[in-house]
Amino acid sequence: PDGRFVVFVAEKETGGYFYHGVVLFDIENKRVKVLGAGYLYGVPAWHDTSVAVALENGIVLYDSEENTQRKIGEKHKGTYSPSFSPSGNVLVYSSKDGMVASTLATNEERMITTSATDRAVAWIDEDNVLLFRDKVGDKEVATRIESLEKFVFSTGEFITYDFVPQQKMSSF
Repeated sequence: PDGRFVVFVAEKETGGYFYHGVVLFDIENKRVKVLGAGYLYGVPAWHDTSVAVALENGIVLYDSEENTQRKIGEKHKGTYSPSFSPSGNVLVYSSKDGMVASTLATNEERMITTSATDRAVAWIDEDNVLLFRDKVGDKEVATRIESLEKFVFSTGEFITYDFVPQQKMSSF
């Protein structure tokens, strides 16, 4: 968001095989850092000096201020769409197991939902995140809908998740 970094997928051919990697490019220093092999699943999430990118087998967190990189969520397959809380203390992401919340300081993870189609839309405040739950089981139904608005309102529902103290969900 500050224009200093760009995240993208790079491709390189070696001996007839293609290598795909998620790369962070530092525009100021003209340096490249490989964040992981494979493809990017969803868009990167940014918070202050940190970026979170989803790979197939976990989320990579990179802090440019500390120049540190770590991986979370490796036990959840098919991770995608990470989202930082406003403070940057919690990261939620989707997986084939459902929506996961990770407290970054303690590495504590907890399942918020068990639906593989749930994804974070936006944080309302530090304690509440807005989720979207896709209710379409049949891909043919989704392809027949002409506009995004019709798709959202005919195939899913929005849900808020209250992290503390009730830890409850409300649909609307």
